[in-house]
Amino acid sequence: MGFIPGAEGSKTILTDGVQVDHISENTVGHGSRVKGISDPTTYPVLIGDVGEIIAATPVNVLLTNNASSDAASLALTSGSWLVYGKIYFERVTGSDLMTQVRASIGTSSATHHLPSQGFLNVATTDAVCPTATPRAVTSNVPFTVYLVASVALAVTSTVRANGTNTSLFAVRIA
Repeated sequence: MGFIPGAEGSKTILTDGVQVDHISENTVGHGSRVKGISDPTTYPVLIGDVGEIIAATPVNVLLTNNASSDAASLALTSGSWLVYGKIYFERVTGSDLMTQVRASIGTSSATHHLPSQGFLNVATTDAVCPTATPRAVTSNVPFTVYLVASVALAVTSTVRANGTNTSLFAVRIA
């Protein structure tokens, strides 16, 4: 059973849905400590530990009308991960409306995970930032996850997934 790390004394959701008010050395039994949670200075989270966090470095990606593109990708080691992502869509040129934006997390490049997550119907010329539904993924070999973006436009304009405000990260849960 894994958990989503949080500060000691905060609510922490375990992967089986059980909620506890506090994680400490006594919670996990026999005086053992949860690395990075009980005392992050003395017991830091190391590569391969539950609670390890890996983040992508997204770049600006120009989007074509009704085509899926990778806004970011993240290479993960074997294990179970909870992956989070959001995409900041912004119009670069033109004045037409973005009528639909999608953000999803999957294991196939430039392919929306079905059913598509982070699906948002909009009618805006402003920037929008949908969050993809967090996704739990498990593999016994190293693999890559993708934050996939697509946009539907009323007329041809240039829209991009802004790398500065787009994020993709994963937390090891087992």
